[in-house]
Amino acid sequence: LLIAPHPNGRPGKYKPLFPPLALMQLAALTPQNIEVKIIDESVQPFDYDYPADLVGISLTMSAIRPRGKQIAREFRERGVPVVLGGVDATFCFKEYLQSADYVFRGEAEGGWQRFLDLLQKDMAPPVFRAEALPDLSSSPPPARSHLNPKDYLFFNIVQTGRGCPNNCEFCSVWMF
Repeated sequence: LLIAPHPNGRPGKYKPLFPPLALMQLAALTPQNIEVKIIDESVQPFDYDYPADLVGISLTMSAIRPRGKQIAREFRERGVPVVLGGVDATFCFKEYLQSADYVFRGEAEGGWQRFLDLLQKDMAPPVFRAEALPDLSSSPPPARSHLNPKDYLFFNIVQTGRGCPNNCEFCSVWMF
């Protein structure tokens, strides 16, 4: 189960602009023999009793940190292992280890399949770091079939680059 948290934990009254591209990319990188479900809390609530073997939570910005931790704790209390990833988790991995079983640091294309393989063998370390910067030319297209296009104002978004060329002091993306 892959979750994009919403800061207040419930769908807003307006459609979100874009779907969670990072989670669609994770779904595309996940081996075919593993069932994937994506929940975007901006669009729909989810059930903590969903029968998941693993919950992945994407922490793309600090504003969703409290909600991401809350979701992680709730699933862990139910015995479901949780992995946190994204820019915020990459930088604040020690803090996130208090709320999750695993923290994935770096870009998913650099090691998501390896992490899942180690996890299935009960050999995944609590902090997993992507082995290398990804070659995006060989990255699969996002798995769009996991979300409903009608839930977003713009669904068929594309990725034209990674990061940001600006060095704004309030933002962590350029450091990532």
